Formats: sequence, C-alpha cells, structure tokens
Amino acid sequence: MHIEQIWTDNPYRNFNYLIACPRTGEALAVDPLEADLCMARAREKGWTITQVVNTHEHPDHIGGNPRIIEATGARLLAHAGAGDRIPGMDVGLQAGDVIRIGQEVELRVLDTPGHTMSHVCLYADGEQPALICGDTLFNAGAGNCHNGGHPEELYQTFAEQLAALPEATRVYPGHDYIGNNLAFTLDREPGNERARSLLAEVTAVDHQVSTLVHLQHREHTGPGATANFKKSKSRVLSKVRLCLSQLRHLLIQFQSLFPQRDCRPLIFIYISFTLLLLLLLPHSGLENPLPTCNLARRKIWKLCEQPIPLFEESILVDRVKLVPKLASLARVLLRLVRTH
Repeated sequence: MHIEQIWTDNPYRNFNYLIACPRTGEALAVDPLEADLCMARAREKGWTITQVVNTHEHPDHIGGNPRIIEATGARLLAHAGAGDRIPGMDVGLQAGDVIRIGQEVELRVLDTPGHTMSHVCLYADGEQPALICGDTLFNAGAGNCHNGGHPEELYQTFAEQLAALPEATRVYPGHDYIGNNLAFTLDREPGNERARSLLAEVTAVDHQVSTLVHLQHREHTGPGATANFKKSKSRVLSKVRLCLSQLRHLLIQFQSLFPQRDCRPLIFIYISFTLLLLLLLPHSGLENPLPTCNLARRKIWKLCEQPIPLFEESILVDRVKLVPKLASLARVLLRLVRTH
C-alpha cells in the first residue's frame, strides 16, 4: 500500500491523500479539496483515481469533489449519515465496512463521531498500521466540536476506538496544526518540557509554513538594506495574493454552515484583518500570527450565529470610503480578539 500525503499550501493547512494499490495502480483520494494537485500527483505516480472518500462533510474537505469526480469518474464514499450534506454520494459508509483498492489494499471504516456526527476514519492493518483520521485526531491535538460535533462523542471515540489501536499506528491527519496545538499545550501547561522541545523542533523544520509570513523586525544598515527590504516586501505580497486566492473557499465554507446569513461582510472583515496583519507583521513583534488569525476566525464564526447582521453590505462596494472603513473594521476586530 502506498500513502501519498499532499500538502495543499492553503490557509486551512489541509492535507489531501492518495492511497494506491502497488499492483494495479488504482488509487483512492481522501478529502481532495485541491483536486488538481491530487490528479497531478496521481499522474506523476502512474496511478488512476477510481474512488474518493470524504472523512466528513465540512466544505474544506468536500470542496474538490465535483472537479475530481468529473475528471476521473470516481465513485464518492462518505459516512451514511452525511448523504444530505455531501452532494453526489454513491456509497454510504458504516462502521466495519471495508474499502478495497485494487487487489492488495483494504481499509476498515471506523465510525468516529465528535468533530461532526458523521465522521469516518480509515484504518489499514499490517506491518505498518495507518490511520487516515480527517479532523478527529491531529498531531498533538484533537478536532474541535463547534461545527456540528459534540465533546462527549469525541471523548468516546478516543477512549473506545482510537486508544485501542496499536502503538505503532502511523497517523495521517486532515490538517497540519501541530504548531498551534503545541503552543496551546504550553499555554495550559507551561512546564511541559516535551511540548516545548517538540515545538522548537517542528518550528525549525516547518518549511511548509506559507499561509502567513513569519518575519521578525530588524534594523538594517548598509548596502544590503534595500535588497532585504525588497525581499521582505516580495514575501509579504506573495502571501497577500495567496490570502486573496482563498477568499472563494472561505465564502463557500461560511455560507454552507450558515445558509440563512449573508456572511460576506464578516468574511470581508476577516480578510481585511489578515491582510493588515501581514503588512504590519515586520513591526508587530509577532513571530507567528497564525493563532491570532485563527482566534479572529473563531470570533467571526460566533458572530455568524447572531440573528442581527453586524455590518451593512454597503461597506463592500463603497470604494471611496474603503480605506477608513478597513482601518475601522480592523480596530473592531482587534477589540473582539482582546475580549477573548
């Protein structure tokens, strides 16, 4: 069995996966949000994608389904209880089902509620056990429960199913959150030296951190100052472009979860805050702004649940007043963050 982990390089820090049979070259794609990346990797490997599995129904896991299924004709498999939230599902999965890939690969389905109530993990037994765990289990953390899940169910999933897996099981999570998870651990357990040393290790080798710029402000003198400034500016602008390119994904996610709300003003606030933070980062003293942005996103999520719109839609089209509005909204959001 071959498991190919695909880093999507998006603000959600998604991992997509291809699981392939070495004998036949048939492959299964897991949560292929970035469908083109998955298909390109399959072509490089000489694999044929015949099945798609969604671990759960959140938009950042099902968003690539139409593209990859249209291009490959693959069957779509997901939790049987998510049929009304995952369009075009061909097979509803239940606990104990076995997914076969080609002639040599078998994956056992685990029904793992908690992050959502319709979540599956895929377990492969053998010399090297493996768990494709979506948003249930992460490196140094567990999935949240505030978008359709429940903490008691998540606890039972861990206590009754995941804890029973072999110690040698290799974990393949749906996102790379290890830096944030370790930082949270140290916030709650300042004396946890293992978490502190591991955070230093992953920070040193995390070449994949490209969602936000990590810059430290330094005083530059001499002939190299202009070149350093241009390089830093180029890095910031490249991240701004990346942030803007993800606006469509963010809009889909918010509106899917809150279909009765016009979420565009709130998304505008989040994007504005993120862009301002990126541009001001070299002077902010923040080495890692990602926790701040994630906290802002969670605050906006809560605001989406309120019955009264926070801002009028006119802010999106009033270009003459865009700059002062932007600054005002950033201040509002900063106040919201500080009240957490």
